[in-house]
Amino acid sequence: MAPINLTILAICFGLCSTFVIKDTVEPRMCNLATDCHDNECCVSNVRPIGKRQTSFHGHCIPLGKVGDGCLVRNGNATSRPTELVFACPCTPGLYCHGDHHYDIPLGEIGHCANP
Repeated sequence: MAPINLTILAICFGLCSTFVIKDTVEPRMCNLATDCHDNECCVSNVRPIGKRQTSFHGHCIPLGKVGDGCLVRNGNATSRPTELVFACPCTPGLYCHGDHHYDIPLGEIGHCANP
């Protein structure tokens, strides 16, 4: 490549990186759902090890929309959970349809779907 092309490429890369970094939003830290917005739940930052939990900190994640991943054990939630969870349930009105894949110890993994 000619030096001018490398310069143009470097400038374009720098501008693109600036826009991508500028639009990145840091997740909000939480300990309970009340630390999050009404349409979010507090998801643990650490996976469970058996029945033990090593951390009581999480970050706010939006409730699941159609097609989003979910845990079948959360069932058909009618409201957001109040405690720290390992995955947000689906938005009320949707349900978690099992995909027949299991994550031990969390249980069956699914996706949010219309009833």
